[in-house]
Amino acid sequence: MLVNDVTRINIEEFKEVFEKKFTSFCEKAPLYLTYTIIGNKVEVQDMTQKEIWEKNYELDFSRTEKWNIKRIRDDLEKRYPVIPFKYVKQISDERATQLISEGYSISEVMTMSEQEEVNKYRVLKLLNDSNEIIVRNLENNEVHLLGVKVPLVNLADKIFSKNFDEVQKIFENKTYLKQVL
Repeated sequence: MLVNDVTRINIEEFKEVFEKKFTSFCEKAPLYLTYTIIGNKVEVQDMTQKEIWEKNYELDFSRTEKWNIKRIRDDLEKRYPVIPFKYVKQISDERATQLISEGYSISEVMTMSEQEEVNKYRVLKLLNDSNEIIVRNLENNEVHLLGVKVPLVNLADKIFSKNFDEVQKIFENKTYLKQVL
């Protein structure tokens, strides 16, 4: 057997393993991805938006399949949807005490809020089998595993259509924290 034959077999094995793992990655990514492997390149299409985005990535056969997928994922992550999540921050105890000393009644202070804040979450994975979503809080970099009480396809549709009011309602009423990763 010649060295070229061994290299060809290893490259074919690499492509086979890469394709299996990359398909799994695409199924969990929060984008509608399709891809084609042509020679030593992977052509990836993001069909999430009306205008199809396309990019070619060269495979590095001297690295692992996992390394190649991570390199592509790191680039694609910039395209992952970011969800603004609004919440009202309550008045601190110190501020409440100050307001009461200034003449506000306790009932008035109890209904006051400091300010409305917006946290942004980047969707990292959609786990259809378990109806879960993995998000990263872009303010503190925490990663959360959330259970979703509605079909994930409904949430994904609202995210991709940028219907953030509906996404906000689902996050408030139809998700629950399963784990901080």
